[in-house]
Amino acid sequence: MAFTAWSEWYNVYRVGNWGYTASMPMIFGIALSPLLQWLILPPVIVVAYRMLGSLLFGQHRLQSMIATHDATRSQP
Repeated sequence: MAFTAWSEWYNVYRVGNWGYTASMPMIFGIALSPLLQWLILPPVIVVAYRMLGSLLFGQHRLQSMIATHDATRSQP
């Protein structure tokens, strides 16, 4: 969040890479939309990963490998 605020300030006021229109909502001279993106997107991504992670990245395979490893360790 701090990097986003600094990057917006730097690129708008210092370097001039882009600018805001008069209708852009701002907080402390920084556009509201990039700040909201960094407030909303990270929690949404975490929730999506937790819901879809096992399907997309095969965590069920890892759990079965751990169970197999534990079963072989318990045998004499």
